[in-house]
Amino acid sequence: MQGKQDINLDAWTAEHTAMVRDVAAEFRARGYTVYLEAQNTIRVRGHGGAVLVGKPDIVAVKGDTAIVVDCKTGNPRTSDSLQVRLYMYLLGEFSTHPARGCRRILGEVRYKPDRGETLHLPHAAAAGVAGLMRRYMRVFLSPAPPLATPSFQECRFCELAGGVCMDAVEEEPEAVAVVWF
Repeated sequence: MQGKQDINLDAWTAEHTAMVRDVAAEFRARGYTVYLEAQNTIRVRGHGGAVLVGKPDIVAVKGDTAIVVDCKTGNPRTSDSLQVRLYMYLLGEFSTHPARGCRRILGEVRYKPDRGETLHLPHAAAAGVAGLMRRYMRVFLSPAPPLATPSFQECRFCELAGGVCMDAVEEEPEAVAVVWF
């Protein structure tokens, strides 16, 4: 018997797979060699032993240009472009993928037409991601846990809320009544 979460995952998988297939067909029609999902797996091991793993939905290569594409079926998020910028950087610097030999690695975040416009990322977009990645990895690999900054806005999406996390904020704070507005 499938639960609601399983049905949502099934629907998302079908929708995402169809979108990847359609976008890949567009690139093939334009003469690109297209690599899909598992063919694009990136694994980078840091000096501390941590392994960073990513898997762009599509990498399309033609001549000295590669385009890294991630397909999104949900609403646009700020992290979408960072994800693709990270893929662009890692593919260009550390992978064994055919895109590594390309002089220009571009990025695209493709949204469903009813969710948002395609976000085009130039080659230079990957430049600043190395420093950002190092900062995050220092936090993740630190023996000291990061400072907890719980809020209702964040905790409502966290799987640890609901009795597991001692810092979880499970109710939206009440508005304070004031007389001046």
